[in-house]
Amino acid sequence: MSVRFIHTADWQIGKPYGPIDSPDNQATARQSRIDSIRKIGSLVAEHQASFVVVAGDLFDSITPDRQTVHRTCNAVGEIGVPFYVIPGNHDHGGASSVWHQPYFLQAQKQYSPNLNVLLNNEPVIFDGAVILPRPLLRKHESTDTISDLRHHDYTVYEDRVRIVLAHGSILSFGGSDDVDIDGSKGAVNLIDIAQLPRQEIDYIALGDWHGAKKVADHAWYSGTHETDRFPKGEGYLSGHVLLVEASRSGQPVVTPVKTTELHWHVRETELRSEDSLNALEADVQALREGRVGKDLLRLEIKGALGISQMDRLLEMLETWKADFLHLDVSNEVIAAPTQEEVNGLSTRPGDPITAAVARQLLQMAENGEADAAIANEALRELHTALISR
Repeated sequence: MSVRFIHTADWQIGKPYGPIDSPDNQATARQSRIDSIRKIGSLVAEHQASFVVVAGDLFDSITPDRQTVHRTCNAVGEIGVPFYVIPGNHDHGGASSVWHQPYFLQAQKQYSPNLNVLLNNEPVIFDGAVILPRPLLRKHESTDTISDLRHHDYTVYEDRVRIVLAHGSILSFGGSDDVDIDGSKGAVNLIDIAQLPRQEIDYIALGDWHGAKKVADHAWYSGTHETDRFPKGEGYLSGHVLLVEASRSGQPVVTPVKTTELHWHVRETELRSEDSLNALEADVQALREGRVGKDLLRLEIKGALGISQMDRLLEMLETWKADFLHLDVSNEVIAAPTQEEVNGLSTRPGDPITAAVARQLLQMAENGEADAAIANEALRELHTALISR
């Protein structure tokens, strides 16, 4: 007996994306999280998955607005197969949470009757499989929510595939240290999967960590379906869902499949010449090709450029700010006038006062005094004023 299903988590629909400057761009980023649900639907159809499990944090808070709820439920309802959802730390199942509100219950009934919200530990038994949900009913749980499964009676499930659905940080993996673009942290809820009887459980579907990650031979974090932060280094696989083929007493076959709408790029470079500036421009141009208004870029640059080159860099940054949903720049490039620019500023037979001011600014910049940055900026302004005459 085997089952094929989609494991996903941490949708956090309604995420505010506060650091994104433009309200329009914030709205685009929020909509991407709903659009990615429809990609899950395509995967369900392509791979003939029987159901979808969402391991917590479908919504970003316990109080999403009515529009967010309606659009989410509509996207889920379009897919058709059953969805089994547990609350996580962001959308925990307390009495005041969205799951109990009339406007959610109405939208669920009208748009997504296939959406099953599991608010207690009761097993969900159907042909071929059983889901053992362990929802979070508070933002922070002080006890291990899956500890009761150590001594659970599994004999009643016969040869059905046993799937545990939980949200939190496993003891050997610091998922709670995960910080995103909004500066928020994951839950501190700790769960101990190592103590569960391996021979009785076929797959553990986890949520909380925002990158897809295998944490045991039969346990995975799916990560979020829509990337929501800049890469955290090698091996951080975000913006995917997991296609799972699980069998009774067998090794699950798990395949990450990309679903993200937005791309989050990071570029680090040192600028020292016109060639390096050209290379950066070409690299970013390739990122923008066909993707204007769809991606985010973190740019970390350092080095030294001539005044004209610096002006060109600043103009490029302004253009990129308009082309990306969000541009995060760490700019440590300093203006270092070329010899030609130095001569043009400090040797001006018909304008001795300007030349004297330029020489003083050049000396301040070269000596690395406390006001060197101000001197460099003044030189840029002076150079721009002179060439525009």
